This record gives sequence, structure tokens and C-alpha cells, in this order.
Amino acid sequence: MDSSLKVSCTLIQAGPHYLILPNSAIAEVVVTKEFSHKSDHPTWSAGQTQWDNQNVELISFEHLGSKSGRHAEGSSHIVLIIRNPIPHSQPKYFGVIASTIPQIVQANSSALRKDLRPSLLHDYSMSYVLINGRPAIIPDIARIANLIKEKTR
Repeated sequence: MDSSLKVSCTLIQAGPHYLILPNSAIAEVVVTKEFSHKSDHPTWSAGQTQWDNQNVELISFEHLGSKSGRHAEGSSHIVLIIRNPIPHSQPKYFGVIASTIPQIVQANSSALRKDLRPSLLHDYSMSYVLINGRPAIIPDIARIANLIKEKTR
């Protein structure tokens, strides 16, 4: 990556993982207490919330691929509304629950390095990087969107 080329990204803590996404993938960051969860949904499903006059599926990235765990209900959650990268696909958006307030970072050759030996592996990752020395996951957004689509059929 050319050091003069900078990509504005958002660094998100989701449980023990840090995720990094280009800002263009994020429609909005919201704080919500209002979401519905059904007990028969998979553990990675944190429920649904209303955003922009539509139901948006919320996911817990830390529980994707996991058989246990639930997100605490009743407390406020920071949710990143993610755009589906596949045009005209459903869902158009989904939410990722964040553990802390997301950070804006600039990705360029001096800040970003490929992490060849990641400490935390994840089934829904595209790649692993070090951003300013911090390990992060580039999530496979298309694969996550397909998983949500399968769940909602």
C-alpha cells in the first residue's frame, strides 16, 4: 500500500476481537436499548432493531461460529449498521454489536501490516492485520450477510 494513500476506517471492538472496516461499509453508528431477541435464534443473533424504517438483524461477532453465549438484554449497545457489499441483496443492512465506542483510524502502509500469525482466529474473517500495532480482523461481510439471509428464510 502506498504510504500516501490513506483509507479512513473504523476500528470496532467486538468482544475479544477488534474488527476493521472501511468507513464506506458503515451506514451509521447508533446506541440502542430497543431490540427484540427470540430464544430459538442462533447464539450469534442478538436480535433485531428498527433503523431507517426497517428491521435490522443484529449480530454478535464474538459468537459467530460459537455454540454458546448470549448478549445481555436491557443494557445499551453500540451498533454499527453495516451495508451489504453485494448490490440488491438482502439483507441490505445488518448491525454488529460493539463493546466500546468505535475509533476512526487511517489505514496506510505505515499503520497497516498483514498479521501472519493472528492470536485470535475467527471463522468469519477475510484477513488479519495489525493496525498501529493492534491485531484486528477484516470481517467477511458478504459471508455474514449470507448467513443472516439463510437464518431469515
